[in-house]
Amino acid sequence: MVGNDVTCAKAGCWELNYYGQGWYFDPGYNDPDGSVLFGSTGVDNGGSYSSSMANSLISKLGSGGYPALYAYENYIAKQLPVLWMPQLDAQISAVSKKLHGVYPQDPDGNIYPENWYFTK
Repeated sequence: MVGNDVTCAKAGCWELNYYGQGWYFDPGYNDPDGSVLFGSTGVDNGGSYSSSMANSLISKLGSGGYPALYAYENYIAKQLPVLWMPQLDAQISAVSKKLHGVYPQDPDGNIYPENWYFTK
C-alpha cells in the first residue's frame, strides 16, 4: 500500500492514500512525538513528508524537554502532514456478569479466551 503513496508528478495536484487502520503507538514505536512518521528519514514516513524545520525540531526532542516537544507539536499541528480519520467501532460486547477475564478488551479487536473463566 505504501508503495502506491508517491509524490504527485504534476504541479498543483493533490493525492490522498487511505491506509485503513493508520498508525498505532505499538511497542517499538512508542515515542509519542511522531518523529518516525514526520521526520524526513522517518521509518514510517509513508507520505514522504519533508520539512527542514520539522527535522530541526525533532532533533531537539531528546534533550529539550517539554519546551522542545511543545515547539515541535505546534509546528506539526499547523503543517497538517496527515489527516486524522476516526475509526468505526470494531465491536460491541454484551458479556455475562458470570464471565470474567474479558475486560479490558483489546483495542485491536483481538480476543483472549484463554483468560476467560466463569463464576457462579
